[in-house]
Amino acid sequence: MDGCPNCGTRLVREQTPGGILFACPSCHGRMAGLAFLRHNLFSLPHLNAIWKQASTTSKLSSRQCPHCGKPMKLIMLGLNDQPVELDVCTPCQQIWFDAGEEEQLPHGTLPPPEPKPQIFPETVQERIASGDCNKENIDELDYREEDSPADGEEPQSPLKSALGFLGVPIEVDAPRVKIIPWATYSLIIILTAILALTYSNLSGYIKEWGLIPSQWSRHYGVTMVSSFFLHAGIIHLIFNLYFLHMVGDNVEQVLGKRKFFVLLGLSILCGDILYMAFNYRSSIPCVGASGGICGLIAFYAISFPQARIGMRLKHRGDWCGRWTYMPAPIAFMLFILLQLVLLALDELNRSGIAVLAHLGGMIPGIAWAIWRKVAPQVTGLKDDKVDFDPRMGSDGGDYYKF
Repeated sequence: MDGCPNCGTRLVREQTPGGILFACPSCHGRMAGLAFLRHNLFSLPHLNAIWKQASTTSKLSSRQCPHCGKPMKLIMLGLNDQPVELDVCTPCQQIWFDAGEEEQLPHGTLPPPEPKPQIFPETVQERIASGDCNKENIDELDYREEDSPADGEEPQSPLKSALGFLGVPIEVDAPRVKIIPWATYSLIIILTAILALTYSNLSGYIKEWGLIPSQWSRHYGVTMVSSFFLHAGIIHLIFNLYFLHMVGDNVEQVLGKRKFFVLLGLSILCGDILYMAFNYRSSIPCVGASGGICGLIAFYAISFPQARIGMRLKHRGDWCGRWTYMPAPIAFMLFILLQLVLLALDELNRSGIAVLAHLGGMIPGIAWAIWRKVAPQVTGLKDDKVDFDPRMGSDGGDYYKF
């Protein structure tokens, strides 16, 4: 376990004038070692009394130590007629303080963290100097890239410009990714490898392991998952991987690897269920990762409203077109509108796209993103990922829907 014993949020390492401790950015609890406490909070007699009680008591706390994952000891300190419960891990020599608990102890509070110097990229410094932004709204700078074009302007990236000629949307002003998104990269590699391994007999694999609503329980229901990893061809795979890469790294940075896969799994499941509910007689295999990816897209659009989506819109007589940029939530609403149009065409069996799987996959992403925004007001908890280093303290056609 590497999260807060109280709320599960990843702990962050804090450097204070008195040394290093670990803090929860959500519930504001903190964990400190004995050496730190002896120099900053407790006198030696008080600390000895705490340690003696922790060593002899058999009463276990319901909380686990973030360092070793073992249950901590629960001790009671009677101070100023107001008993204080402390969670102590004797193997790691660490004590957990809920928010405000240290204020009830003899020597006051734990020292605050030292302020970290803000170091901005050169382009950001230029914006600050020009008055385009200031240090007070510096949080918004996290959404600014070097490539931040206005409407009608070409993106500086040649790759993004080339994608625009192909009619592919791009992201600009996206949140800077400060991690290596291993979950996203691993998924891209796995999906690519599976297409490569199945390409010689792709039709056979799709018929065998694709999701067929009228036979959903084949292979004990495994096809509800295996269909996610299969694709109808190279173009199908490329488009899905592009959107997975575009939004996956940002979503993974916010949620962390485990919650990233939880959201992806829920999106796959909801997409399958909604598709099967309205196509329960269908014998057409449904394959593709787009249902799960739509859940990530939905989460991205709601969680990062400052991000923008750009497209090169072309019209008759202008083969180059003109770049137009819109906030991610607006682009997402247009995406939903497109799905509804495709759904109408699907009723006429003209689209060949499992639109309901897309719409179903969006549900967990929308719900999770909204809950993440309202949860601090409802419960006082946040769902952010913060770095913590425990070592430091009847359709019969032979075609497919995707």
